[in-house]
Amino acid sequence: MPKFIAIFLALILLVLIAKRPFIVDFINNIFWMIAIAIVFTGLATTLKHSFYSLLAKNRNAKLKILQDGSDKLCTEIAAYSKLNLTSEYIPQRFSSKEIAQAFGKRWSRGGVDSFRAKSVDNNDCDEDHPRFDETSISSGILYTYPALFFGMNEAHKEDDEWFLDFNEAKNQWLKSYLEHLKQS
Repeated sequence: MPKFIAIFLALILLVLIAKRPFIVDFINNIFWMIAIAIVFTGLATTLKHSFYSLLAKNRNAKLKILQDGSDKLCTEIAAYSKLNLTSEYIPQRFSSKEIAQAFGKRWSRGGVDSFRAKSVDNNDCDEDHPRFDETSISSGILYTYPALFFGMNEAHKEDDEWFLDFNEAKNQWLKSYLEHLKQS
């Protein structure tokens, strides 16, 4: 609404400053000026929507390719790995907390802030659980923040570009880890 008021005031100022013949020509041609403005606005809006639609289709096609590649990598990793895997196919259960910590340090692309390693007792309670029994430690567990673990700057963001970048980072990590599994 403030733009409309500014345009209206500018027109009033133009009428006060301009000569009479100009005002008459302006009033006679205002219909055509409005028609041209409407056509250009419609054309610009259509082009803008087409451009954004094309970007979204391109992003969806890239995402589909990445997710298909990721599914294939995950299937191969599951065949090679004897460890329990998270939903992002990061190994989670280890024989001790120290081994889980070492794995996190070795494989995290986001540093020590991207994971936590904890001890687990025979009742599957980790060291933060109130019923954790220090005398019956059976294994270690690796809790990850997948986006940070794969090397992203942010843990999560509601954004299509972020999700595409996350899938690219995940695929790169999965490829590296799969190559390591194949060599061992």
